[in-house]
Amino acid sequence: MSKRVKVHVGTPDEMGTRFVSASRRLERGEKVRERHVTFPDLPAMLNALTPKRLELLRDVHREPTPSVKALANG
Repeated sequence: MSKRVKVHVGTPDEMGTRFVSASRRLERGEKVRERHVTFPDLPAMLNALTPKRLELLRDVHREPTPSVKALANG
């Protein structure tokens, strides 16, 4: 399973469209393994994804751990 997360800047309507699409695919028996994070605007995204947080995400991706506790103890 892919652990990629798609990051979007968009409206609640756009987020709803993705949700409805995934729901319909599930109803047809398709596997849906999408992960999305949607921010309402660019400033909100940049506020959440600071350079330090992005660095942390890269480190975690490079050396995955089985749990948050294991990461904290690492």
